[in-house]
Amino acid sequence: MTDLAKRFRQWLSDAFRGWGFTVFERRAILLLCLLVILASSFRYYRNRSLGVRLSEFPTADSLTDPYSEPDPQLHILLDINRATASELERLPGVGPVKAGKIVELRVKLGGFKEIKQLDQVEGIGKKTIERLKPFVVVGLKTVGNDSMGN
Repeated sequence: MTDLAKRFRQWLSDAFRGWGFTVFERRAILLLCLLVILASSFRYYRNRSLGVRLSEFPTADSLTDPYSEPDPQLHILLDINRATASELERLPGVGPVKAGKIVELRVKLGGFKEIKQLDQVEGIGKKTIERLKPFVVVGLKTVGNDSMGN
């Protein structure tokens, strides 16, 4: 154990004793802290592994022309079987109405098998699908309005 780790452990032990905690209480507090850190790490890596960074998506408000070409610098994949309507709205050419229709179709179909099925949504054609391909993937089938485990 390094000197810094030993000093920290001694400081922590002294602090717990000074606050009047018993040995059992100290161990319980440390266990709870470790569980919080573990749960936070799990949630962070789970969200990271989805490949979705919504902060980098262009919002509908920020696009002057929603049918313009997508920014080639964005390398974000959104799973259309797991995305919520608000996340779908961030895709180029998809507003609140189309996002709602995509979610409705997803529920009706029990999930998409391929991106081409988006042409069943009123207002989405071959050109829109081609424009969306760099941004969307078809992953696990998840039926419902609010997926992503929430």
